[in-house]
Amino acid sequence: MSFVIKYLEVAGHLTMNKYPPPAGSMVRMYDPDANDGLGDVLFTLNPKLALKFDTQTEAYEFWMQTSKVRPLRNDGLPNRPLTAFSVEIAPI
Repeated sequence: MSFVIKYLEVAGHLTMNKYPPPAGSMVRMYDPDANDGLGDVLFTLNPKLALKFDTQTEAYEFWMQTSKVRPLRNDGLPNRPLTAFSVEIAPI
């Protein structure tokens, strides 16, 4: 069984995308170091194009990635751009 990261809602301040993706979208591409460490993400509604993970843990660790370019936010906490989105790790 494979797993995908499915978008639920905006959970924080969006720095990488102006608008939230459609409900149920899945992560297609994510680079936490893009845009000077603010991150870049693409979502898709097509399950064939979504990133797939072998385990839920692997998907969770991917979602929690810290930017190497800008490892800390202005408030001193880890900079994890993708966590601006509430997600579900769902089987596919």
